[in-house]
Amino acid sequence: MPKAGYKALLLIGNNDAGAEWKLSASVGNKIVLLYFYPKDFTGCCAKQACSLRDNMGDLSEENVEVVGVSFDSVDSHKKFAPNTI
Repeated sequence: MPKAGYKALLLIGNNDAGAEWKLSASVGNKIVLLYFYPKDFTGCCAKQACSLRDNMGDLSEENVEVVGVSFDSVDSHKKFAPNTI
């Protein structure tokens, strides 16, 4: 289990719009909160994402970027996002 302050690998992936996203672009500019989840549309994952969404104002004020990470497809993320945003 990673601990606070653990340095993450410089991940590269696609966002829910299919555009490339690189962790390295945010390093040093903001705090990046990575949350990993197994699959879109699972109850636990939706609750976790909604909890983060509900606290996004406070997180944004603290310069925190929230990034959810899973192995689902871009199409799956597009369908899942309206359930959590």
